[in-house]
Amino acid sequence: AKTVTLTMKILDRPNGPHALASEEIKVTVQPLTQTEIDAEIALMERVKDAYWDGIRNANTDQNNVTTNLHAFQKCYLNDNGELTWVYDREDLKNHGIVPVPLDNWYDQQIWRLFRSSNAEVVTHENLLVTRQGDSKAVTITSYLSSETLGRYAEKYPQNADFQKLYKQPVTVDLVVTGTQYAQGVSNTVRMQAAMRALAARPTVTVSFSLSGRGMGFAEESGLEYAEGSTVYDVFSDLLVKHGYTCKRRGSYIAAITSNSGVTLEEFDEGKNSGWMYRVNGELVGRYMSAQGLKDGDRIELYFTSDWTSEPGAEGWQKPGKIETIVNADGSVTKIETKSDGTVIETTTWRDGSTTVAETKPDGSVSTVEKRADGTEIKTAQSASGEITASVSVPKSVGSTRVDIPVSKPTGSMVAVIVHPDGTEEIVRGSVVTETGVALRAEGDVRLKIIDNAKSFNDMADHWAKDAVEFASSRELFNGVGNDAFGPDRSMTRGMVGTVLARLAGADTAGGETWYAKGTVWAVENGISDGTAPEQPVTREQLAAMLYRYAGSPAVSGELGFDDADSISAWARDAVRWCVDNGILNGVGGNRMTPQDLARRGQVAAMLMRFLQATV
Repeated sequence: AKTVTLTMKILDRPNGPHALASEEIKVTVQPLTQTEIDAEIALMERVKDAYWDGIRNANTDQNNVTTNLHAFQKCYLNDNGELTWVYDREDLKNHGIVPVPLDNWYDQQIWRLFRSSNAEVVTHENLLVTRQGDSKAVTITSYLSSETLGRYAEKYPQNADFQKLYKQPVTVDLVVTGTQYAQGVSNTVRMQAAMRALAARPTVTVSFSLSGRGMGFAEESGLEYAEGSTVYDVFSDLLVKHGYTCKRRGSYIAAITSNSGVTLEEFDEGKNSGWMYRVNGELVGRYMSAQGLKDGDRIELYFTSDWTSEPGAEGWQKPGKIETIVNADGSVTKIETKSDGTVIETTTWRDGSTTVAETKPDGSVSTVEKRADGTEIKTAQSASGEITASVSVPKSVGSTRVDIPVSKPTGSMVAVIVHPDGTEEIVRGSVVTETGVALRAEGDVRLKIIDNAKSFNDMADHWAKDAVEFASSRELFNGVGNDAFGPDRSMTRGMVGTVLARLAGADTAGGETWYAKGTVWAVENGISDGTAPEQPVTREQLAAMLYRYAGSPAVSGELGFDDADSISAWARDAVRWCVDNGILNGVGGNRMTPQDLARRGQVAAMLMRFLQATV
């Protein structure tokens, strides 16, 4: 058994250094026994063997599926030792075997927990059945994990037992009976059709080409794929083959980068420019991941400067045209295209929160997010790229994370508060995400997003380039003169105290020395004892200062570095917390080198990771 201490604190602000109240609770955690592990492994095997039972719904024979299947949420043993399948959230228990996200699900967002080999016959996720004329063989795939023990597989990758309880692949081959065998056909004939479908799964042969300014590859023919594959499957395979990459938003292809580094992204050639595709010479009005392949299909992916002028796109601009998409996370998106080309996307989440994004033909975008807790975020991005936002957070919510959407975010973008008197203040704690800029906000706030990039002549090829771009654009610390940053120079304790003071919004200008006010702030807020401000800071000292700035959260467990014993006792919890949150990494050879000096580039990297972990 292990006894751990849980520390609960009420802070003056999220991740703030001031604790208004604190309470420690000691908890004794009993050891996990091999008997418990073996029992969970046995349950996993039973669930895998009974996978068909979990999804069959009213169907009794997996070779004679005639109605919809039913995706389950969990399976556990009841008091009689029987498998119990859960389909409704109200019936969930806090233990059992659960389906978990499949690999690469996020790239396409058309399947997540249940994947069908032929979505035209059995849909992904909700497993709805559409019978064809002839019987069709379909494979359903999931990953299963133990809800209670599966998480240990990542923490202890060498433990073979835990691996048996994490992301275990399970499949079932079934046959959806064709409509021609519905009535008046003997069971023998139907079974023969099912066996034929299982024994010889049809394939289709297609061709594919890609073209755009400065990139592309000629048509490749004779590409063979299993029936049920999609245009996206072909696209993905050929991207890899030719060394191309793409930027996606769900299943939508926003940009493609060639093997020579050329990138073409939507709006690069005008407000109506972007990637489109044709099948057999005709435009297709749905995502590639939803377009099944037919034998002989000729697929052309190309970049157009004006999609509205493309033959076949006329109908896309009809007033009131609405497309509805059920997303993998359970949210629903409705896309309305107006007659003037304006596109309105309304997404509704399960908790009632909504986001409405309106994109006008000139490229300007306005977004309104309304959360279930009453928080409202309004964002406007002009055709020329300026981004402003207003945030309103109810008092009952307090401080909360908000995400400001940006079409093309860069690491040097920061949020700026525009105060009622017109003065502006950089939000040093704002971070860049894949879709915009995130920060914590409280009350009513007016914001704008700017690119505050700083240029240094010694950072072009340095490993810490992105981190320095991040830290300098937030004006957490500056260069060392002559347009240089000095990423490999050491950093003093006074410098770190000043950087954290700036991050907290303290005024560090003035004082007997440039670091005097920052050092006073660090002492007053329990970040540092204020001694030796001109001495270089070590890696463990830096970890301790960040840990204290975060409020000294409770930690447990041991560090696995070979030189863990060299970490000073006062810094152990801090180093552990920084490692657990991805803020501090080893230096190679499974070493931490806690007494080594922290270089400016390393400090920038740790600050970036710290903010990304705590925003």
